[in-house]
Amino acid sequence: MINVITATNTINKQASLSEAQPHLQVHSNVIKVIKIEPGVHYVLAQNIAGKNVLLKELVALRKGDDLIIFHADGSQIIFSDYYLFCAPTNNAEQATQEACSVTVAGKDGGEHTFTSENSASNDSSATDVSSIVYTQGSQTSLAAIAAMDSGLQSLISEGIEPEQI
Repeated sequence: MINVITATNTINKQASLSEAQPHLQVHSNVIKVIKIEPGVHYVLAQNIAGKNVLLKELVALRKGDDLIIFHADGSQIIFSDYYLFCAPTNNAEQATQEACSVTVAGKDGGEHTFTSENSASNDSSATDVSSIVYTQGSQTSLAAIAAMDSGLQSLISEGIEPEQI
């Protein structure tokens, strides 16, 4: 089960992760669509020994303006219009007020936050194009995730370099 924790700023996100109450929970083999809210930061975690730990064993895919997280437990979380609402604007004050993010476990034991800057493409006209923006986990878990979707399987086989695994 994945816990989706929300905070209105990045300081709250980091300070309260281990004991935070989830905004919602996504069970194994369930697809959940979340409509992005500007100004909200989402943290994906798993409850391990009574504490929230940043989500591992995942593949993140950008499809058009959506960010899709595939997890090894068979669940999928679709952040609808993520790249539309979380993209930076020319107005710095507006960009700060409307900033939003999704955070999971990083490869180095820290955290990884998805932003429009680290997406594979920021071209909103490419609505049918899918690209992997992040992977985290062992080869075994990534292979299990790839088996969930044939389109994802071909993207993974073409797009993952050895250092990403």
